[in-house]
Amino acid sequence: MSWAERLTESQTLATNLSAPLGLENKLSHSLLYLVIALSLLLLLSVWRLLRWRKRAQALEEVMVEANRSLRELLSQNDLLTVDVGRRKALECDLRASEERYRFYIEHAPIGMFVMHGKDEFALVNSALSSMTGFSKTELCTMKLAALISSDKSKESTQFFEGGHSHDSGEKEVTLRKKDGAVFVSYMHTITLPGDMVMGVCMDITERKKAEENIHHLAFFDALTALPNRRRLLDRLRQATARSVKEHDLGALLMMDLDHFKNLNDTLGHDVGDRLLKQVGRRLMDCVRPDDTVSRVGGDEFVIILEKLGGSVDIATRRAHDLVKKIHTAVSQLYPLIADRPDYYITSSIGLTLFGDQERSIEALLKKADVALYEAKKGGRNTYRFFSPEMQASIDDSTSLVDALRRALHHNEFTLYYQPQVNASGRVVGAEALLRWTPPNAEIISPLTFIAAAEESGLIVPIGDWVIEQGFRQLKRWQQYPETRGLKLSINVSADQFHHADFVAKIAHGIEHFDIDPTLITLELTESVVLQRVDQAIEKMLELKSRGISFSLDDFGTGYSSLSYLKLLPLDQVKIDSSFVRDISFDPDDASIVRAILAMSGSLGLSVIAEGVETQVQREFLFDHGCLHYQGYLFGRPVPIENFSADASHSRV
Repeated sequence: MSWAERLTESQTLATNLSAPLGLENKLSHSLLYLVIALSLLLLLSVWRLLRWRKRAQALEEVMVEANRSLRELLSQNDLLTVDVGRRKALECDLRASEERYRFYIEHAPIGMFVMHGKDEFALVNSALSSMTGFSKTELCTMKLAALISSDKSKESTQFFEGGHSHDSGEKEVTLRKKDGAVFVSYMHTITLPGDMVMGVCMDITERKKAEENIHHLAFFDALTALPNRRRLLDRLRQATARSVKEHDLGALLMMDLDHFKNLNDTLGHDVGDRLLKQVGRRLMDCVRPDDTVSRVGGDEFVIILEKLGGSVDIATRRAHDLVKKIHTAVSQLYPLIADRPDYYITSSIGLTLFGDQERSIEALLKKADVALYEAKKGGRNTYRFFSPEMQASIDDSTSLVDALRRALHHNEFTLYYQPQVNASGRVVGAEALLRWTPPNAEIISPLTFIAAAEESGLIVPIGDWVIEQGFRQLKRWQQYPETRGLKLSINVSADQFHHADFVAKIAHGIEHFDIDPTLITLELTESVVLQRVDQAIEKMLELKSRGISFSLDDFGTGYSSLSYLKLLPLDQVKIDSSFVRDISFDPDDASIVRAILAMSGSLGLSVIAEGVETQVQREFLFDHGCLHYQGYLFGRPVPIENFSADASHSRV
């Protein structure tokens, strides 16, 4: 509706309103028009206000929508900002991780590398560079094949054979260094996507040497480099199996060096070792390539001879020829000490055939040992084949050891006492001598059983029993005036003396029986004191500090007594009966005895001669300065109830 139409309508309305009121004058019309105009203006204002409100609402809706859109936009912007920040943080962490792992790889103590195409180095660390001698730059221009040792040229391709079908691999590879040296490496690789390989490399050369050394120590003798007992048993099993299968006999030889212990004790273990090495070389020169020479301990060698023939007669003849050759080669002179005469030593050998039937390894070794025992029993420096009669002899020896054990358990041993006198013939002491008195049997001399006791180890408990009984008797003597001053000499074996608690046992016995230690003389042989000389001297000095005396028994029968005599804290030297026996008519024995007496006198040692049986022997000894004697001339070894301690032979 236009403004003119609205004005005409208002005028018409005013006319209709004014007619009833009777307003006819101008003033009234003017006021009316004014009211109408004002009303129209008011209506117009209300209409505009309503229109503006509607527009405001629409605008408000637009603003709300705009605000919402703005908020969404701002929210998305915040998320974008967060994502960007997170990505930057992750990138920083990734870079830090990469740097950290690069640092780890670079400073790793083992070689690490990455390769292209499974052979060409792309990345190496300093450890691999140091290991090979090539710089990292040089390595990155090389292939793995260039590091493989020339005699191991196939290892590179074999190592990565299978390519993508294997995720990882490991192998010991021999690599070469820049200077041409080679080393054994352990290499472990992992196949990565993109035809890449990552791996580690370690130098295991020393470990391999250690493994080889351990294997050598486990199966070979450290001194002679010959197979040891373990290796011998393995080869003997193989040899016997082949022999039975191929019907070709063989022989097992067991060899000992005669009196090797004397050499070891007198000249020293280093000289003994030198001799063993030379013996090993001579044995190797005597046998054939298929034979085996082993050292199983001490001076004991075992030899396996194979392929001797299909019949016992032929095999025996060939074995005899070989063992004769071996025996002759071993029993020769040996240069051991510079500027000293060569040393001569002989050997004893026992052997048995094998392969005619299945036999256990233990049975074969026992037969060879039985034959060796017979060779020794026959005077040494010879060889013997096994026979059933030999086995019976060894069975007797085994029975002897069992009987000794029973004797010790059932107290079948006793001590005999042989008087020791001075120049005037007065008894000044006695030597305690062991005897075995089985029930309902004759008394057995130590010459019969001491060797078996030593080999079986029973010598130590038997020796302890001797010391205990000797101390007990010394306690009884101290209770009587006529025997109170008697000294007692007790023999001590090597195993007993070198036992860890020997000194403690002696000290305990002295305290337990409350005896005067100055009345005790311990008799030691050269073989006893010359085993581990320093330890022997230490023990002797400790016992001497308690008052105990030491006598060197069987003096003159060894090889180096004169050189060691001044080192040992001895009080007495005992001249062996073998020199006294022929002293009156053998010039050599007489000269030896005179030399012993002169030397002992210069060293301040007393001397006692054993085996004195005649007055002529006593007078010779007395004339040359020996003032103490022991032998049948003064009394035989007797049980304590028959022992006489004075000139009138009164019993004590």
